[in-house]
Amino acid sequence: MSTTKGKIITGAVSYGDRLQENWDEDLGLNTPDKVDRMFRQWAENGVNRIQWRVGPHGGWSRTNHIYGDSIHYFQLWVDAATNFGDWWNYEEECGLRWPIECAHKYGMEIYARTDPFNLGAPPGAREESGAPPFKLKLPNGATYLLKDFAYYSRFCADHPEYEALDRTGKHRHYGILELAYPEARNYLLDNHIEPYLKHYDIDGFCMDTRTECISPLHADRFGFNEPIVEEYQRRYGVNIRESDFDLEAWRSLRGEYFTLFVREISELAKKYKKKFTLLTERGDHLGFPISNMAIDWRTWVKEGLIDDLGIDIRGWCWGRQPYGFITSPNPVEKDVKEVYGPFMKEYNTGLFVDDHYHDGETFLRLAQMAELKGLIIVPWTPRERIDQLKYSR
Repeated sequence: MSTTKGKIITGAVSYGDRLQENWDEDLGLNTPDKVDRMFRQWAENGVNRIQWRVGPHGGWSRTNHIYGDSIHYFQLWVDAATNFGDWWNYEEECGLRWPIECAHKYGMEIYARTDPFNLGAPPGAREESGAPPFKLKLPNGATYLLKDFAYYSRFCADHPEYEALDRTGKHRHYGILELAYPEARNYLLDNHIEPYLKHYDIDGFCMDTRTECISPLHADRFGFNEPIVEEYQRRYGVNIRESDFDLEAWRSLRGEYFTLFVREISELAKKYKKKFTLLTERGDHLGFPISNMAIDWRTWVKEGLIDDLGIDIRGWCWGRQPYGFITSPNPVEKDVKEVYGPFMKEYNTGLFVDDHYHDGETFLRLAQMAELKGLIIVPWTPRERIDQLKYSR
């Protein structure tokens, strides 16, 4: 009997990365036939859902982002769009239409996956963080030395007041918006979420809280914007910029705005009759490398705000290694069996794990756990992981 019988096996594709990497004998996913072949092979090996990590609606256009010295990398998007012809209007779309066609042809669902905490950093931020230059080799063989971060959201550049602030009010967490601002949430909803729900025949939307941000020096460095300061003082009579305060109460306050954001996404997903998956860290805090902001996943599940929850999802960061991040102290199998499983059993929300952070032996044990609705296969080891699942039946 299959160890994965009844489970949803999800193939996760980070398209921007796959444009410059090998898949089987082909270089990148820059033509329609390569995308079609990948989806066909995945479907034949038991994958029944795709998470397609998208770029901004309208492509990596000048209206959305400011480029660092990696403009040559983003030229790959323009070149790929040309190869897709009528399937990809680069100036107005994000390249989803052909993947949707292929996924549905092979009987798979497809979700648009985006990471709204990943808005980049301005020129000079890499040097400020202490991160060394990074060599990028493109499919044409050219190598570029990236001295700056790849890109920066024009919204962040135009409205730095909405990025998370440190306690002094002088330093910002580049590319990380403080969700206590309605303007920040509305920007993300209008530009990074609703376009995919509204304009494409996707089966669902997937929000990923991972990031590739410039590292904070420590986990609780940022989150002292005026709305947070004012609301904390209103509730507890303490100015968190000037006095000692209850760290967990502050983390929970920030987390309330995150849950408000999740609720707003949920309302949009229901409006367009799409399913909503949320991927985040395991435990009760957002974790590395963003902050210790509380994540109230129990409320998301209890109120039916999400259809599926993926755990053990984290990002990575530039600069000096930060410290002080809170994550679950338990082995993943213990959390699945004793924390998430019993709670979610009472509700109609599916639980997923990602193979990225687990060795093959652990992942195969997870695949057999009844508490899990599905498994996520990350893009750089799809064939190996699929074979492990297939031949463990």
